[in-house]
Amino acid sequence: MTGDEKLTAICRKYFDAFFASKKPDGYFGPDCLYAIESENGPVPDVWPHFVAAEILSDLYDATKDERVLDLLHGFFTFCADLPEDKLIPPRDKHLRWQGVIQNDRCCDAVPVIHKVFRLTGDEKLIDLCRRLETINEREPQDRIEAHVVNFAERFRYPAQRYPVTRDPEDFERSRRRYESHMEKWGQMPGGLWAADENTREGKTDPRQATETCAMSEAVKSFTYLASLSGESVWSDRSERIMFNSYPASHTPDYTGLHYLTADNQPTLDALDHDYDNKGMMTRYSAFEYRCCQHNTGMAWPNYVSSMFAVTADGSLAALSFAPCEVDYRLPSGRVRIVEETDYPFVTDISFRIFSDSPFSFAVRIPSWCEGGSAVLRGERSEIPARPGFMFFDVADGDVLDISFKASVRFDRYPLNNDCVSVGLGPLDFSLRYREKWTAAEIRADRAGREWTDWDVEAEDPVFPALDLSSPVAVKRKDVTGNPFTPDSAPVELSASGYAVPGWGMGEEHTVDPVPPSPPATEGGAIPLRLVPLGCMRVRLSCFPHVGEPNFGGKS
Repeated sequence: MTGDEKLTAICRKYFDAFFASKKPDGYFGPDCLYAIESENGPVPDVWPHFVAAEILSDLYDATKDERVLDLLHGFFTFCADLPEDKLIPPRDKHLRWQGVIQNDRCCDAVPVIHKVFRLTGDEKLIDLCRRLETINEREPQDRIEAHVVNFAERFRYPAQRYPVTRDPEDFERSRRRYESHMEKWGQMPGGLWAADENTREGKTDPRQATETCAMSEAVKSFTYLASLSGESVWSDRSERIMFNSYPASHTPDYTGLHYLTADNQPTLDALDHDYDNKGMMTRYSAFEYRCCQHNTGMAWPNYVSSMFAVTADGSLAALSFAPCEVDYRLPSGRVRIVEETDYPFVTDISFRIFSDSPFSFAVRIPSWCEGGSAVLRGERSEIPARPGFMFFDVADGDVLDISFKASVRFDRYPLNNDCVSVGLGPLDFSLRYREKWTAAEIRADRAGREWTDWDVEAEDPVFPALDLSSPVAVKRKDVTGNPFTPDSAPVELSASGYAVPGWGMGEEHTVDPVPPSPPATEGGAIPLRLVPLGCMRVRLSCFPHVGEPNFGGKS
C-alpha cells in the first residue's frame, strides 16, 4: 500500500522463514506448535497459522508468487488430512488458552480456504470448511460470543459460507446475529458494545467499554462483508468505529494504546474500574495489552484497502470515503480515481476520473444521508435519502462532485434509560473536556528508545442533561494535521443543557450510569461544547435529556 522498502524487507524476512519451514506433510511454521499436549495426546495448534494465512493471502494478491499458493494449499491439505480427534479437539485442561482460541475462532480461515479452493479446485478444501463449521457449533454460541473479540469475529461466520452455497440466507444469519447482539449490548454511539472482555447482565450502559482488539476485528468483519455482499450497511458500521472510537484507543501520535475504550469515560488510568477485567485497562502504554499491540496494526490498513471494490459486473464502487487515490485495471482498461475530500468532517466528495475507456462507477449512499446532489459534466442529479448505491457512467477527464446532506441528529437508546447522543453525518460527538495528560511511567525498549505511559483525566468534569429543544449550532474550521484531537477538531457543536445533581463519578473510578430522562436538574441553562467523539480521549457522549427537538434535528 505504501511502497515502503523497509517494511517490505521486514515482511520478507518472515515470509522466507515460512517457506523454509514447510514440512513434507504440508505443515509450516514453528516446531513448537506442531505437537502440543492435549487429552488426546499431541495435536497441532493450527489457529496461529490461520492468522498467518491471511497475511500470505495478501502476499499472493500483491505478487502472484506461486510459492505462496503452494504453501497455503499444502497447509490446508495437512489440516484436511488430520483425524477428527486431532483437528481442533475440544478444549481441555492441557490446552489452556490455545484450546480456547482454536475452538472459539476456528472458522477464521474459511475465506482464505475458499480462495485457495477457487485457485486449485481441490474439493477436499470445501470438506475442511464443513468440518470447521461443525467444530464451531459444538458449544453454545451465546456463551462463546459473550467475549468481545469472539463476537467481533464470529458473527460473520454464517456469511462466509456464501461463496460456496450462494444462499442469501447465509447473509441473513450473520445480519441477525449482529443486530440481535447490538440491540442489547450496543445501545451507545461510536459502533461500540458493552463487553469489557465479556458482556455482563445489567451492564449495558455506555460507561462499559470495548476492547481495542475487538474494534480491529469488527472492522475486518465489516469490510469483508461489505465486499462480499455489496450491502452498504457494513461500510456504515466500519466507518462509525474507525472515525469515532478507534482514534481514542490510541494516543494522538500512536505511540501508545489502551485496552478498553468507552463512550462515557472521563478518566484513563491504571486503577480498577467497573469493567469485567480489573487492573490497568485504560492507561496508554507502548508495552502493555499485548494482543491489542499486535491486532491494532490491521485496522487502518483494512479500512483503507477496502474503500473501493470491484462489482460483480466488473464496475468499480466506492464503499467508504477519505482522501485517497485508487489505481486499478478493469476489464475495460486501466482506471485511476483521485478522491478529494475532508470526510468525515465534511460530507462533500470530489472524484477525478482518469481511465482508458468509459466505465460504470458506484458510490455508496450512507444510512445517515438525508439526500443531496451529484454533479457530473455540468448535470445535477438528486441523491435519494435511502442507503445503498448510486451509479454513474464516467469517462476519462470527468469530475464527479458528491454532496451528501446531513443535519444534527439525536440518537436515542431506550434500553439505557432513553439516553441520547448527538450526531452529524458519520460523526458522533462528545462533550469537550479539557484533557490533563500525566506521564505515569517512562520505559525503554531493548534498543534503548524511551516510551511514555500516559494517564488522562478531565480537568473540568461536568455531567449535564442535554436540552433537546435548544438549537444546536455548527462551527467548522479547516482540517490541518491530525484532526483527531480536541484542539484540532474541524467541527464543533454548541448546545445547551442543565446540571444534573448526583450524576458523576461513582464506584470503582467509573462514571455513574446515565440517569433516566427527564432527570432532576438544578440552576439555569449552561452552554455545552461538543466535538467529534474520535477527537476526545476522555469523553462523555451519552446524556439524559430534557425537552424535545423543535429545530429540525432528527431524534
